Amino acid sequence: MNEQQNKKIKIKGKVINGFGKGAFFLSREPYKSFFKGLLGDDPFPGTLNVKLDKPWKDVIPLPNTFQPVEFGGISYAIGSLNGLKIIVLRPHKSKHPPEVIEIVASKYLRKELKITNGNYIEFEVYT
Repeated sequence: MNEQQNKKIKIKGKVINGFGKGAFFLSREPYKSFFKGLLGDDPFPGTLNVKLDKPWKDVIPLPNTFQPVEFGGISYAIGSLNGLKIIVLRPHKSKHPPEVIEIVASKYLRKELKITNGNYIEFEVYT
């Protein structure tokens, strides 16, 4: 294993509303099984949308790709938010501006961490 794989990057961003599409995709195979394998538990059916200060490609390396045959692919990395394991991702066919990324977790993060739109959160991404 090379040293780069253990690198942690701290990211800060503002929680915003999404389009409501995350629930649809996270309840579908093969995404549901894929995220369950990464998280160790079923993913919460929805994503937490976070707006960064710059386009995501300038801030977060998302070195992994998942490309199911049935749906669009995603670029992703594993990370943590307040001690919870998360998957930070960007769908290849996203309609969000380039500053927005999405977070998947096994818990409803808004309720679990008392997060509302406009809150700034800080999380880590492992590269």
